[in-house]
Amino acid sequence: ILLGDTRGISEETKEDFRKTGLTHILAVSGMNVTILVIASFFLVGFIPGGNFLKYPFIVLVIIFYAFLTEFQPSVLRASLMASIGISALLFGRQHYLLNSLAIAALVLLIVDPFLLYSISFQLSFAATLAIIVLMPILEERLSFVPRMARGVLALTLAAQLGTIPLLVYHFQQLSTISLLDNLLVVPAVFPAMIFGMALSVLPAISWSVARMTSFLFLPLIKYMLKTPHLLATLPLSSLYLPSPALWQIGGYYLMLAASVWSLRRIERRPNPILTFIIILSLVVTFMGCQIQRGTPPNG
Repeated sequence: ILLGDTRGISEETKEDFRKTGLTHILAVSGMNVTILVIASFFLVGFIPGGNFLKYPFIVLVIIFYAFLTEFQPSVLRASLMASIGISALLFGRQHYLLNSLAIAALVLLIVDPFLLYSISFQLSFAATLAIIVLMPILEERLSFVPRMARGVLALTLAAQLGTIPLLVYHFQQLSTISLLDNLLVVPAVFPAMIFGMALSVLPAISWSVARMTSFLFLPLIKYMLKTPHLLATLPLSSLYLPSPALWQIGGYYLMLAASVWSLRRIERRPNPILTFIIILSLVVTFMGCQIQRGTPPNG
């Protein structure tokens, strides 16, 4: 959870997390960097001096964390976005998330154009873009959901909508219970990260304190392991689907973009042409999937 090192985790556990749509917890991502930034902002409050001393310190912490995680694409994306946001705060400028996302993508692809074909790069940027664009709309539409659950539900749903075709394309697997599992497990990631950071420092101070902390930490980790395992055993917890064609992935994202545009304008009046395009796209995509399933396998 802290560094994305999964070498000590069994294949059974990894499969449980795959089936329940929780692989983003085992792979370090923007969530980890966000938690690190929040913790860093809390810590710099104890440092004397102005923002020109505190904010660069946070950026250095982010760079050090990216180094520890071996510069994984998702961490690099989040680190660049966070650094841009902190720089904007430092110079009194507004922070536009879409601009930060675009700059991060541009910088990474200039350094290594082949990152475009990395699964981690694709999923990270697709999920982040969907969260930036869709999450405010979903939170507004989910006003009937209790406030504590609304944010996690909107974030999870936005990320899922943004990555569904890529997940099916690369893994031929789609979780049907990821919303429920994310609601149950994601809130535990924040304390897990904080405990993980503490346990990486405490042994250097006191082994007895470190052991006591790890003992208190154990029930949380067991909860995070048992919940996906129990839900993964449910019937139809995940579906195995054929990889979609590239035109189907493109059609899906066009429909998603049209739906967002339509939802933003729906308060004014419905657009019959746009409604027709969305319905036609759905029909064509559905027919394409059926045709693809109907063809015999290679060989």
